[in-house]
Amino acid sequence: MKRAQALAPRMPATFEAGRVIALADHALPDGNAYPLKATAALLRSNKPFVDKLDAELAWIEQAPLTPAVRKYIALAVDCSYPDRYKERSDTTNPLERRREVPINAPPLVAYRAANCANADTLGLKRVLAAVPQFDEAAYALGNVVVWFAGETGGDDARKYYASAYGRFPRAAGITFMSGCGLLPRQRPHDEARSVGGGGCVVRLGDGVLRQQANVIAAKIEQVRQSRRGSEEFRAKRIAPLEADLADRRKRNQTSAFNAASMNARLGNLARAAELLHVAAQSPDLADQVEKLREQLVQVPRHQ
Repeated sequence: MKRAQALAPRMPATFEAGRVIALADHALPDGNAYPLKATAALLRSNKPFVDKLDAELAWIEQAPLTPAVRKYIALAVDCSYPDRYKERSDTTNPLERRREVPINAPPLVAYRAANCANADTLGLKRVLAAVPQFDEAAYALGNVVVWFAGETGGDDARKYYASAYGRFPRAAGITFMSGCGLLPRQRPHDEARSVGGGGCVVRLGDGVLRQQANVIAAKIEQVRQSRRGSEEFRAKRIAPLEADLADRRKRNQTSAFNAASMNARLGNLARAAELLHVAAQSPDLADQVEKLREQLVQVPRHQ
């Protein structure tokens, strides 16, 4: 944006570069990268501009830019404020009409239309199939997988976030989602290494399931606090996420018990005890945890 602002004085007055930049600057940042309080403050400060957004969108559609650039800017800004249509009496949603792009639309436009409000998964996959190096689409798909983890299992998120992180390692949102544990372990015995981003820190030795649970828990809170989409839409997204979170926590506890048993057999008693603390959170494993703890207590007596 700073580069565009620096170039603006060189443009002809009829181009209205300042107006173009002002419109583009009101597209909201990545929700994974911005604190919720800051987003709320930004929405409040942007309200006067959003109140006149229809006129600005109508203008940009006729601005002296290439059709793809006009469409991208309009979509980026309109997609940032889907709630503004809730109280209208329009029989059709103008945002949905704006998202209708031809199948042969430029990848940039197709991506922006698909990554908007209720994301179009198939649209994003078509973009990535046409342009495999379109890592922004990979990141968007990773977010969709996490949102619908209760239906998808969430496993595909790794490959999407790994692709996006490889291209944009300093992007706050990508770093946060990747650092919360969806990227695979780099070394077989890298148990003590911590990874993190945006305040999310996990121990790889505690298992991928726990890391994914951390991501889902963070996503639930983000959706709960977000103002994007309707309340009904957010409730529908939270319900499967909560179910998936409970399932992953239970599986993580079972995995921790299995790892504790293995470490006990190998003589890693301290690590076994640490993992049993995680496993003990599951009522279903209470008897097994207690039995293994008794075995750990007895081990020194025989040494």
